[in-house]
Amino acid sequence: MDSNTITSASETEAVTALKLVKGHAYSVTGAEEVSYRARDVQLVRIRNPWGQVEWTGPWSDGSHEWKYVSDATKSKLDHVAEDGEFWYAYELHFVRCHNNGILDFRMSYSDFIKHFSRLEICNLTPDTLESDEVGHWNNYQFEGMWRVGSTAGGCRNNAATFSSNPQFVMRLEDVDDDPLDGKSGCTFLVGLMQKDGRQKRRLNSELETIGFAIYQVPDKVCVCLVFQLSLLHFRLKLVYKKLLKKNETFSSKYKGCSNVRLGPDVLLRQRPVAMSSTFINTREVCERFRLPPGEYVIIPSTFHPHKNGKFVLRVFSEKEATTSRLEEKIDAKIEEEEVSESDIDPHFKKIFKEIAGNDMEISAFELVEILNNIVSHRSDIKTDGFSLETARLIVSLLDVSSIKDGPQSSNSKDESAKLGLKEFHVLWNKLQKYLEIFKSHDTDNSGTMSSLEMRAAVTKAGFHVNSAVLQSIVNRYADAQFAIDFDSFVACLIKLEMLFKMFKALEKGDSGKIELNIQQMSGIATKIQHFREKSQGIGCNSHTRKYLNQDFEELRRSCLERGQLFQDDCFEALPSSLGFNELGPNSYKVRGVTWTRPTELCQNPKFISEDATRTDICQGALGDCWLLAAIASLTLNKQVLSRVVPHDQSFTENYAGIFHFQFWQFGDWIDVVVDDRLPTRDGELLFVHSAEGSEFWSALLEKAYAKINGCYEALSGGSTIEGFEDFTGGIAERHELARPDPRLFKIIQKALNRGSLLGCSIDVRLSLSIRTMFAIFEITSAADSEAITHHKLVKGHAYSITGAEQVEYQGEMVQLIRIRNPWGQVEWTGAWSDNSYEWKSVSSEDQERLTNRSEDGEFWMSFSDFLREYSRLEICNLTPDTLTDDEYQKWAETEFEETWKRGVSAGGCRNYPDTFWTNPQFVIKLDEVDDDPDDGEEGCTVIVGLMQKNKRSRRKMGEDMETIGFAIYDYSGKTQVHLKKDFFLYNRSAARSETFINLRELCNRFCLPPGEYLIVPSTFEPNKNGDFYVRVFSEKQANVQEIDDPVESHVEKIDIDEDDISDKFKRLFGQLAGEDVEISAFELQRILNRVVAKRDDIQTNGFSLATCHNMINLLDKDGTGKLGLVEFKILWTKIEKFLDLFRSKDVDQSGYMSSSEMRVAVEEAGFSLNNSLHQIIVARYSEANLTIDFDNFVGCLIRLETLFSTFEGLDKDGSGTIELNFME
Repeated sequence: MDSNTITSASETEAVTALKLVKGHAYSVTGAEEVSYRARDVQLVRIRNPWGQVEWTGPWSDGSHEWKYVSDATKSKLDHVAEDGEFWYAYELHFVRCHNNGILDFRMSYSDFIKHFSRLEICNLTPDTLESDEVGHWNNYQFEGMWRVGSTAGGCRNNAATFSSNPQFVMRLEDVDDDPLDGKSGCTFLVGLMQKDGRQKRRLNSELETIGFAIYQVPDKVCVCLVFQLSLLHFRLKLVYKKLLKKNETFSSKYKGCSNVRLGPDVLLRQRPVAMSSTFINTREVCERFRLPPGEYVIIPSTFHPHKNGKFVLRVFSEKEATTSRLEEKIDAKIEEEEVSESDIDPHFKKIFKEIAGNDMEISAFELVEILNNIVSHRSDIKTDGFSLETARLIVSLLDVSSIKDGPQSSNSKDESAKLGLKEFHVLWNKLQKYLEIFKSHDTDNSGTMSSLEMRAAVTKAGFHVNSAVLQSIVNRYADAQFAIDFDSFVACLIKLEMLFKMFKALEKGDSGKIELNIQQMSGIATKIQHFREKSQGIGCNSHTRKYLNQDFEELRRSCLERGQLFQDDCFEALPSSLGFNELGPNSYKVRGVTWTRPTELCQNPKFISEDATRTDICQGALGDCWLLAAIASLTLNKQVLSRVVPHDQSFTENYAGIFHFQFWQFGDWIDVVVDDRLPTRDGELLFVHSAEGSEFWSALLEKAYAKINGCYEALSGGSTIEGFEDFTGGIAERHELARPDPRLFKIIQKALNRGSLLGCSIDVRLSLSIRTMFAIFEITSAADSEAITHHKLVKGHAYSITGAEQVEYQGEMVQLIRIRNPWGQVEWTGAWSDNSYEWKSVSSEDQERLTNRSEDGEFWMSFSDFLREYSRLEICNLTPDTLTDDEYQKWAETEFEETWKRGVSAGGCRNYPDTFWTNPQFVIKLDEVDDDPDDGEEGCTVIVGLMQKNKRSRRKMGEDMETIGFAIYDYSGKTQVHLKKDFFLYNRSAARSETFINLRELCNRFCLPPGEYLIVPSTFEPNKNGDFYVRVFSEKQANVQEIDDPVESHVEKIDIDEDDISDKFKRLFGQLAGEDVEISAFELQRILNRVVAKRDDIQTNGFSLATCHNMINLLDKDGTGKLGLVEFKILWTKIEKFLDLFRSKDVDQSGYMSSSEMRVAVEEAGFSLNNSLHQIIVARYSEANLTIDFDNFVGCLIRLETLFSTFEGLDKDGSGTIELNFME
């Protein structure tokens, strides 16, 4: 009926002559067929909610038609009741209508069609209908969004954007059960409803004009038909051939897939099989369809593109159907560029040297300047300039250890927070690739890309993202006109690559999911993956990591199959592999150097001739005698030697010019591959060589060790201890014999019982530097003869200690030490030497047990003579996995890797009380005392080693060892939290390292009472960057753990409703928000920057658009992407609170906060964070001088609150652990 209702007596003419009320709502309550005069008639029963005023035409309650109907039918249809319900007939069928169950009447279906204007059917969901007497629909429901710039593509009239609308797939398989229908098909309803339409009216926002189209998923037949029609239209045979070829993959791309969106290639060539009858601005558009079984895609849209809105799409089907959202699979195909130095153009190297400066590396701050200088000279692209945030992302992506291969698999990326030559070359190639993509997708040559062009460009760059990810991209990187400039494009691709790599690093198998707990919110993907791999045994001696991801077996097999000798592109035969200074490319010392294989140097080269001996190791033109002494000691322990130098290698069987060695590096055993091209001059090896000249294991070992340290020159100068540790994985301690430990003899005995390697040496003269102090391996000329003492001990020579015993001599117990000269000759001739008279006064049993009167280089001497004659004792205590023999007692070992980061965790020594507490902290719990009844002391023996990582490999960047040490404090009774400044101001250390020194490792032995102790490792001065490795060896099992603050949020929630807001603030908001009464990110940026620009008590560069987006994401509860009145008031309250906090922590009133002040301020703001998160904050928000201005302070706190809020929302069970897929 007409939509107007009767509201007064003056409108009584709205009742028709047959008593139907115009503009009145009736209910249909029945539909039946009756036999009338030998034919079937359709009747409709209708109810008037008034309970009166019934239809008086044919089939009304008292009409004559009922006389020709059987009594049984009349009784069934209850045709005479005066209840406002009546029947209405039309040829074959009945329909009954009612309104609120008050008054029914009947009429024929033909009269129903003739007299009523509109029929509305509300189909109920299965859960609404509890009775089994009625049939149930199958119901499917989805929620979606149209978002400007990503998923608001408009109707089919908008060919360029239509395919970007959300898409939903529906698979119909079973036809309806309707034998009388005469038609076969699948009936279904599609309803498209706009959400929150009425609420938006208060914001002057009307309902959008909406509708939908339905497409059949193309198969080969329909696609060929479309292509052939295109052929006939254009009469192009060439196009026909190309299209048919394309069709081979075209159909398979879509058919049967539920995760591939239909693109323009389908939607522009194929007409919809069904669609909404119109586009209309109502809350819901609903249509009924019947289609053959098959797969269909429903595309809901607004009529015009770029209209924001939320919607609900509902599908009701008579038979069960399969429905799902249609989205691209999120994936990335990132081409990892392998760059060797030889691939880099000399001109590029020259430019890099000019822009990188003395350290030959480029920081994020320098990168911003370089990139902006380049793009400012281009007129074909538009840019606001690369931000510091983008530069930091670039450096983070390219300067971290390979996420794919694990932190110890590659040192080509060195975690220096700067870009070296290779890394910058990789970046340069990326930027060139991105520039080509950007320009090719900038179709109107505007210098920017539209959001639609961005989608295609991201795909071209190797990233397959869905609509939700694309929406995030548009929100984050597009301007107010939804255009994306070049620097935003680059930032987006860098961020995507980083996210994909981090996700793959944390992914559990190929599950597509990662699991994080609240402590892992720091996002240190590499560290998390490394811990996971360590728990699986990767990096242990039996499961080595492949250095630089080079697999020896695979590479050798490949070379043998190709008939080629291996050439190592990770350590090339170039001057840069020799050195950087004295052996640098321009040094006279490398003139005439060629790289030659052993097969070119001699006729019958051998890897190892029989057993490896000291004569295999002759020093060359490199000051690495410390390393050679360690190698020489290695030859005395065949078990350790076979681990470092795998013996399944030769120059005959399976020879392919490739060899491998295994070293311990900072907690991991790594397998290092090298080719056999060795540096030579005039046909002779330049560095280590064997005495006979035909054995090459030692020269190749030296090359492998040079590879992991960056170059040969990096090996110049060092300590034998360093070699000991890298060949065994042990922890080495040094004892100066001029000041011996009172328990030293007992320490030596215990060390020998635990399988430790012991070495000793005599200083040539006290003024020698550390470089020459250790392990000068052999006397090479007559000029060195004075190095032999009158008792034939060789100064500056490395000896091994092989025994420690006590014997009874003339009624007293004498301590003896057995020492071995690796030469195999030149023995001690003093007391207790092989033929000395002292042996005559000991028992025959002791003589037989201890003496060996042969010139084999091994001899005994008294412990007192040992202390007097020798200068230094070095003990390398081996790890439990190194000692496979059960005859040895084994240490209990615990290890940790951590970082000193400038401004965060590099607090310096105790001399700097304001920052000392920020250093990493570790707690050790000692419960059991040593088993040593003869010792005379009760306590727990521990060895603490502090090692700097990767410093030798960074010598070519101008870096050297930092001065390091540690302090130990009594921790008993403390809670497991990071101790703050006050504790260290009022407590003395219980023990500490003997000194702070610039060596790779500092190691000390302590005997402490049972209890809990805090170990604080540090550099001597604060703000010195460095990675370090802490090891604790204990005689009894000890519990050691890193102490850090828990990751928690205690931010006070701000509850405000509209009544709490003053009229003055409401008027101000109205002026700022404009007609839509909401504030967008762009408007918010302008407002905040106008406010802070007027203040002189804070320093700021202005709020970034990214920060404003983060603010809106945190507070936008209705999903509009804007802030309403209450949301803006909450934000304003937060900013006022942040301002008070900022000013209170800016103690020098500079308008900035220091990084240490920032740490305290973040805590007072309600966030408890660990060191990793503080490290990220400083890296992300501080300036080069470690200061943080107000806008970065606010941005940091907003970001933290968003992260915690997101985590809590995903942590459904409150377990503190969440499982995420990539989209989440």
